[in-house]
Amino acid sequence: SPGTEAALKIQLSVDYLKGRLNALQIGAGRVPDQTCELAVQLATPDSLQLFDMGYAVLDHLRRIGNQEAYYLTRCKTRTNVYARRDDPEPLDLAVWLDGRATDGAVVDQWVYVGADERLSVRLVACRLPQAEVDKRRRQARHIARKKKRQVTKRHLQLLAWVLMITNISSDWLPPEALLTLYRVRWQIELFFKLCKSQFRLAVIGPWRLQRLLCQLYARLIGVVLFQWLIAPWRFLAEGELSPVKAFPIVRRQALPILSALRADGLGLAEILAEMSDDFLRYALKTPRKKSPSTFALLEQLGV
Repeated sequence: SPGTEAALKIQLSVDYLKGRLNALQIGAGRVPDQTCELAVQLATPDSLQLFDMGYAVLDHLRRIGNQEAYYLTRCKTRTNVYARRDDPEPLDLAVWLDGRATDGAVVDQWVYVGADERLSVRLVACRLPQAEVDKRRRQARHIARKKKRQVTKRHLQLLAWVLMITNISSDWLPPEALLTLYRVRWQIELFFKLCKSQFRLAVIGPWRLQRLLCQLYARLIGVVLFQWLIAPWRFLAEGELSPVKAFPIVRRQALPILSALRADGLGLAEILAEMSDDFLRYALKTPRKKSPSTFALLEQLGV
């Protein structure tokens, strides 16, 4: 319509341990994330689904649990939380958290969420440092002004906490481990950053729809093939592979690989061996003591 821009939204599911893309869906940019059911569709017994709070639909959480799978997501500040299933009124969550925080920092409690059909979840809340709280509140007020809305007192109060909900038992993962584990979800953001910067998914020209779609799908095919090619080298004894560093190596070998495939695989083994050597020499992440990678933090969990 006049004054608006068309947009596509890509929904993605990644298997972090195996480095593969479970699913990639394309839809209209205005379709809300709550309609995406990938986490439900891909949930298998004993699997763990990590997703942002935009995907935390009560029915989806229930269905994941019914499939004997697990979920971990952030909790929206406007979520109705009840101490007991039959409580008529939700908790004043900010006051309740202040009263239950262990050493003033952590709350780990099974509660119920949902205004109508209550779902039992484990709520983990960790109090943030005051400097971080002030920063979050400034951002919230700025966003509210841009959208010409009022930010609620409840929202501002709860910005003092990191709020997580899960169905994982505390016997398996204590609060600190849950927060570290949730960092894995950030890999999705890094993947999209790679897609925009290296694969230039967001760069399009003033072309006809047919050419635009051809370019988009060609680049998406490239994304899938790239992820498939680097998967075996992601976690090695020598170190952790950097997708950003690996990209120019794969791009340099793309045409030779294509030529080898056209020749029934002739020379393909040599190309892959050279690519493997280049990964080990040039594409490993630099170890960081002050800010370890997500994988390094997971290795340190000891759970």
